[in-house]
Amino acid sequence: MAFSTGSVRLVTLQFSFSNPDVIPQSDPAGPFSIFYFLYTFFMYEYVTEALVLHREPIGDLDDRISLFTRRFGKLIAKTKSTRKMLSKLSPHLQPGNMVTARIVERHGLQLVDALKSERTPVGLADLHALHRLLAEGEPEPSVWQIVLRTPFSWEAVLRTLGWDPVHASCAECGT
Repeated sequence: MAFSTGSVRLVTLQFSFSNPDVIPQSDPAGPFSIFYFLYTFFMYEYVTEALVLHREPIGDLDDRISLFTRRFGKLIAKTKSTRKMLSKLSPHLQPGNMVTARIVERHGLQLVDALKSERTPVGLADLHALHRLLAEGEPEPSVWQIVLRTPFSWEAVLRTLGWDPVHASCAECGT
């Protein structure tokens, strides 16, 4: 199955019912049950190029991965079983890797597949600071360009985000 970078697909499950006049309902909540049915069985799938910013363990085997993408900005997605000894996904999700990521949105974001394309020269401390600084779900294409170019410049990132260090002054003394 081939994916192009930045593609979005709506994945649906198809059902066949013996009686086409009857729609199966999972709970007898009246008119709200069809919404539950649609919410439960539809999911969105995104394939995009991303930079891994941060990795945080959840429980025994899962991780929470912070990704920075050109199209979606910073995303935080859950990965399943990436801390197992034989996990094939784990080496690709180290901070600093550029990956082609497949993310499924269904009851939150889940990173289901990633393929490392290159390693960025940005340091781990800078990546962690970007993880803390960037807002989730806010596209920042100019910051994306700054991160990809060499050498990495904090002045350019702060200027782009609205904190220009050249024109800044101290709140107490005014200098």
